[in-house]
Amino acid sequence: MSWMRISLSLALLVVAAPLPAQGYIGGFVLDSATKAPIPCLQVALLDTAGRAVMRQLTIDDGAFQFDAPARGNYRLAFSLWDFEPLLTADEELEPTTEQTRTYSINLRPVDSAQRVVGMRFADSAPDAPPMPPVGARDLPEVPSRYYRKHVPSDLKATFDVLVDSTGRAVPSSVKILSSTDPEYGASVEKFLKRVKFEPGRLDHRPVCGWIRGETLVTHVYGRR
Repeated sequence: MSWMRISLSLALLVVAAPLPAQGYIGGFVLDSATKAPIPCLQVALLDTAGRAVMRQLTIDDGAFQFDAPARGNYRLAFSLWDFEPLLTADEELEPTTEQTRTYSINLRPVDSAQRVVGMRFADSAPDAPPMPPVGARDLPEVPSRYYRKHVPSDLKATFDVLVDSTGRAVPSSVKILSSTDPEYGASVEKFLKRVKFEPGRLDHRPVCGWIRGETLVTHVYGRR
């Protein structure tokens, strides 16, 4: 009977052996200039063919985390709509890799001809940026003094805004980057905080997303 006791002991040892721990790849993404976290930034884990094995958006503190992938070489891609993606160097990963890093990044805007924010995406498109409101009633207010001018006046403002998954601007994110008139810039800021956007999409799901946009109004004397 001794051989039976030995076999049972071996079986118990096999059952009790710990499974390999699931690894992870994650970190925090910061703006290299301000050191502030960047929420709602798309992070993708790319294989050697450039395919996104996994992707997600950073949360409020700029954090993201993926389960470690199958053994192989991968790189991370950081991207926002209308900005050039930023890629890390290739590195070898495996299922037990445990890695957390801080990434300080500075994304560059694409050329104006390549911009997609403001373009209409098909409802069937899995991914889409937030859409600004459109229509004659959805315009920032023009300062009243421009209606009294006797020459045409162009008003322009550029801005950044983070739109949440319900289509509302995150008030603290609204920034007027430039404006031809400070009063008009203030009007655009109020407009962005009150209007309803069409939220962005990721894999057909409504998600938060950034817009770098521009308003342009050509106002001619005598019209309002």
